[in-house]
Amino acid sequence: MDVVKLTSGQAVASGVSILTAEFDMKSTANTPVQKEGKDLSANRQLKNGDRLALDFTGTLTDLAGVQVTLYLKNLARGHYK
Repeated sequence: MDVVKLTSGQAVASGVSILTAEFDMKSTANTPVQKEGKDLSANRQLKNGDRLALDFTGTLTDLAGVQVTLYLKNLARGHYK
């Protein structure tokens, strides 16, 4: 699974990844997995109208109960929201 940034009207498969590496959806059940975001280049900053999406690939027949928490940094204020 990947977390991608999309502009208005853009398809999920065309989004720009904001992670350093995709999540392996075959990790151990009930065990949190953390990933770091990429650098704060302009390509990774959200503007009005942008959105984030989860992009799943591969066979997901055994996948159930996924929970995703994103922490976003407000660069104007210098803290996380």
